[in-house]
Amino acid sequence: MDVTVKSNIDFTKLIRTCKSDDLWFWGAKEWHRLTRDYVPKRDGNLNRLVTLKPKQIIYRSPYSAYIYYGKKMVDPVYKKGGFTPDGINFWSRKGVKKIKTNENLKIANGYSRWDVKAIEEKKDDLLVKSMEKFINKKMEE
Repeated sequence: MDVTVKSNIDFTKLIRTCKSDDLWFWGAKEWHRLTRDYVPKRDGNLNRLVTLKPKQIIYRSPYSAYIYYGKKMVDPVYKKGGFTPDGINFWSRKGVKKIKTNENLKIANGYSRWDVKAIEEKKDDLLVKSMEKFINKKMEE
Protein backbone atom coordinates (compact mmCIF):
# COMPACT_ATOMS: atom_id res chain seq x y z
CA MET A 1 0.00 0.00 0.00
CA ASP A 2 1.39 3.42 -0.99
CA VAL A 3 1.12 6.43 1.25
CA THR A 4 1.50 9.99 0.04
CA VAL A 5 2.31 12.67 2.57
CA LYS A 6 2.05 16.30 1.60
CA SER A 7 3.95 18.77 3.75
CA ASN A 8 3.29 22.51 3.79
CA ILE A 9 6.45 23.62 5.55
CA ASP A 10 7.64 27.11 4.66
CA PHE A 11 11.44 27.14 4.55
CA THR A 12 11.59 30.77 3.41
CA LYS A 13 12.72 32.13 6.78
CA LEU A 14 15.35 29.40 7.18
CA ILE A 15 16.73 30.02 3.70
CA ARG A 16 16.82 33.78 4.32
CA THR A 17 18.66 33.21 7.60
CA CYS A 18 21.25 30.93 5.99
CA LYS A 19 21.88 33.43 3.21
CA SER A 20 22.00 36.45 5.50
CA ASP A 21 25.21 38.34 6.21
CA ASP A 22 24.19 38.34 9.89
CA LEU A 23 24.76 34.58 10.13
CA TRP A 24 28.08 34.66 8.29
CA PHE A 25 29.36 37.72 10.16
CA TRP A 26 28.45 36.00 13.40
CA GLY A 27 30.19 32.81 12.14
CA ALA A 28 33.40 34.77 11.44
CA LYS A 29 33.22 36.33 14.91
CA GLU A 30 32.68 32.92 16.50
CA TRP A 31 35.52 31.29 14.50
CA HIS A 32 37.83 34.12 15.58
CA ARG A 33 36.88 33.42 19.19
CA LEU A 34 37.42 29.65 18.78
CA THR A 35 40.83 30.02 17.13
CA ARG A 36 42.30 32.80 19.25
CA ASP A 37 44.18 30.39 21.55
CA TYR A 38 46.05 28.99 18.53
CA VAL A 39 47.16 32.38 17.16
CA PRO A 40 50.78 33.15 18.14
CA LYS A 41 51.07 35.76 20.87
CA ARG A 42 53.83 38.18 21.59
CA ASP A 43 52.04 41.44 22.33
CA GLY A 44 48.57 40.25 21.24
CA ASN A 45 48.33 42.55 18.22
CA LEU A 46 47.91 39.71 15.74
CA ASN A 47 44.69 38.68 17.47
CA ARG A 48 43.53 42.23 18.20
CA LEU A 49 44.13 43.87 14.83
CA VAL A 50 41.47 42.06 12.84
CA THR A 51 38.59 43.04 10.63
CA LEU A 52 35.59 40.73 10.67
CA LYS A 53 33.34 40.43 7.64
CA PRO A 54 30.81 37.80 6.61
CA LYS A 55 32.83 34.59 6.06
CA GLN A 56 36.13 36.44 6.60
CA ILE A 57 38.65 37.22 9.29
CA ILE A 58 41.27 39.66 8.03
CA TYR A 59 44.43 39.83 10.15
CA ARG A 60 45.78 43.36 9.62
CA SER A 61 49.18 43.18 11.32
CA PRO A 62 51.97 43.74 8.79
CA TYR A 63 53.57 40.42 9.77
CA SER A 64 50.36 38.33 9.56
CA ALA A 65 51.38 36.42 6.43
CA TYR A 66 54.80 35.60 7.87
CA ILE A 67 53.29 34.07 10.95
CA TYR A 68 50.37 32.35 9.23
CA TYR A 69 52.49 30.55 6.64
CA GLY A 70 55.26 29.87 9.15
CA LYS A 71 57.94 30.42 6.53
CA LYS A 72 60.62 33.06 6.34
CA MET A 73 59.77 35.61 3.64
CA VAL A 74 62.53 37.59 1.98
CA ASP A 75 63.19 40.43 -0.41
CA PRO A 76 63.51 38.77 -3.86
CA VAL A 77 66.70 40.68 -4.70
CA TYR A 78 68.61 40.75 -1.39
CA LYS A 79 67.24 37.48 0.04
CA LYS A 80 66.80 39.13 3.45
CA GLY A 81 63.71 39.38 5.62
CA GLY A 82 64.41 43.01 6.43
CA PHE A 83 67.06 45.63 6.95
CA THR A 84 68.12 47.24 10.19
CA PRO A 85 70.31 50.27 10.83
CA ASP A 86 70.52 49.65 14.56
CA GLY A 87 69.75 45.97 15.19
CA ILE A 88 66.37 46.86 16.69
CA ASN A 89 64.21 48.53 14.06
CA PHE A 90 63.54 46.61 10.84
CA TRP A 91 62.32 47.91 7.52
CA SER A 92 61.71 46.54 4.04
CA ARG A 93 62.02 48.13 0.64
CA LYS A 94 58.79 49.99 -0.13
CA GLY A 95 56.56 48.36 -2.76
CA VAL A 96 58.61 45.16 -2.97
CA LYS A 97 56.60 41.97 -2.46
CA LYS A 98 58.52 39.41 -0.45
CA ILE A 99 58.79 35.79 -1.48
CA LYS A 100 58.33 32.74 0.72
CA THR A 101 61.32 30.49 1.44
CA ASN A 102 61.41 26.90 2.70
CA GLU A 103 62.90 28.03 6.01
CA ASN A 104 60.50 27.53 8.94
CA LEU A 105 59.93 30.29 11.46
CA LYS A 106 60.34 29.55 15.14
CA ILE A 107 56.89 30.34 16.49
CA ALA A 108 56.34 30.59 20.24
CA ASN A 109 52.99 30.64 22.02
CA GLY A 110 50.88 29.49 19.07
CA TYR A 111 50.92 27.88 15.65
CA SER A 112 51.34 28.82 12.04
CA ARG A 113 48.14 28.02 10.12
CA TRP A 114 46.23 28.35 13.39
CA ASP A 115 42.90 27.59 11.70
CA VAL A 116 44.19 24.17 10.59
CA LYS A 117 45.37 23.43 14.14
CA ALA A 118 41.93 24.43 15.48
CA ILE A 119 40.24 22.07 13.02
CA GLU A 120 42.60 19.25 14.08
CA GLU A 121 41.35 19.81 17.61
CA LYS A 122 37.69 19.75 16.47
CA LYS A 123 36.94 23.43 17.04
CA ASP A 124 35.09 23.41 13.72
CA ASP A 125 32.51 21.08 15.31
CA LEU A 126 31.93 23.72 17.99
CA LEU A 127 31.49 26.33 15.27
CA VAL A 128 28.83 24.21 13.54
CA LYS A 129 26.95 23.73 16.82
CA SER A 130 27.11 27.44 17.58
CA MET A 131 25.85 28.33 14.12
CA GLU A 132 22.98 25.87 14.53
CA LYS A 133 22.03 27.65 17.78
CA PHE A 134 22.18 31.00 15.98
CA ILE A 135 19.87 29.72 13.23
CA ASN A 136 17.45 28.18 15.73
CA LYS A 137 17.29 31.45 17.66
CA LYS A 138 16.57 33.38 14.47
CA MET A 139 13.84 30.91 13.54
CA GLU A 140 12.10 31.52 16.88
CA GLU A 141 12.01 35.30 16.37
